[in-house]
Amino acid sequence: MNKILTDIPSSIVSMKWPWIAIGAITVMIAANAIVNTQWLYLGALLVLPLMIYVFFNNPFLVLFGLYAFLLPLDTVLLPSIAGAAANATKYLAILTIVLLCIKGAFEDKFRRPDTTVIWWILLSLYSLLTVVWAEQQPALFIIINVISLPLFYLIVSSYKISRKDYELLKWFIIGGGFVTFLLTMYSYNTLLQSGEKIDRVTIVMGTDRITFQNAIAFALLLPASMSIEKILGKGVRLKKLLYVIILGMILFSIILSGSRGGMLGVGVIFTVYFLLSKKKVDYLTFVIPLLILTISLAPGVFLDRWGNAAETGGAGRLPIWHVGLMALEKYWLTGAGLANYPNAYTEFVDYSSVYVGVGRAAHNIYLGMFVELGIIGFILMIIGFVKHYKAIDKVSFYSSNRYDIDSIMLKASFWSLLVASFFLDTFWYKQIWLLWMLIMIRKNAREG
Repeated sequence: MNKILTDIPSSIVSMKWPWIAIGAITVMIAANAIVNTQWLYLGALLVLPLMIYVFFNNPFLVLFGLYAFLLPLDTVLLPSIAGAAANATKYLAILTIVLLCIKGAFEDKFRRPDTTVIWWILLSLYSLLTVVWAEQQPALFIIINVISLPLFYLIVSSYKISRKDYELLKWFIIGGGFVTFLLTMYSYNTLLQSGEKIDRVTIVMGTDRITFQNAIAFALLLPASMSIEKILGKGVRLKKLLYVIILGMILFSIILSGSRGGMLGVGVIFTVYFLLSKKKVDYLTFVIPLLILTISLAPGVFLDRWGNAAETGGAGRLPIWHVGLMALEKYWLTGAGLANYPNAYTEFVDYSSVYVGVGRAAHNIYLGMFVELGIIGFILMIIGFVKHYKAIDKVSFYSSNRYDIDSIMLKASFWSLLVASFFLDTFWYKQIWLLWMLIMIRKNAREG
């Protein structure tokens, strides 16, 4: 006990009354959670004292780690405010920005931004410029998102961080995948008990907070890739077995979401690891049995979505893409404007052989960005992809080995997110921006 107290900063220990107040509040909230069977909140409270201690020692790790931890549940944690999606992750991002600005000003924690960063900043500025000639002005929350995400990315990417903190961030991300599995299984079990027809499982909190199944699957690709890294990396067998179990849970959650793009993303992750990993035998010994077990446990209704993919045209995506390609004849140069793909689609909807409505989103990051931002924005996006991928190879934690397990993890994540993005409009998703941040954080941690 004395050793623990000596490790805690004296300024914290001396503040007795704040700690007593925090303890009293924690006990009252825990009691209320038990009475109302709110086990999720109770579980969060159990780690609250540890989180407070870590916060005083490394506030960036706690705030940004919680941000990454909660991303799979981004839309269900707090109700939206006036439709602006002001949720927990947005608050954590704001707190992180404020904290880093303070620490950067007083502790010399900032470094000159890497040249890789400039491409997303340029794309953000050009996206805002297209609002000038857009037929319909984007909603305010979209404009705020286009400003805040690159700003958050710029600040985090310019912050000095240690390799240890970078590795600890992975625990938060994997933990987020595990909690998402628990909530997914709770929703699935609720549907089974209700006797309702099950189509695709989503996570519901309250009366108006529902996750988008494809977004859940997309957010779980990064935790899945990191779990494989932990399995193939150094460590005791018991710990690796734990990560195998967590990986199986994450894969099962993706299957329950019914997201074909997410399942393709998982396939890409496995393929990249197999091609680049030197431990191919060890890799196959756990991947093949795990896949067989996961797929065998999955209800047939979720796997049946692959059987009707051609019949439905990818849930109507093929007609939408055809109309988008026709719209490019008009908007290929400067674009229709930020968030104006639905308007461009409606304008050319008569070219569709199958009517699937008007004002449809692109459901494809590449076609959507091309139509909205034109050739200039599309080229900036491709350059940004290339620059970030090359940044993975610029550094290595293991001498000069370009294909260390950490590099493979980021490459597998990179390709899986980009493949899944072929079926989603993900460019302004927080989950894909987390990958860009991690690539730059890793680069900063290596260069010191």
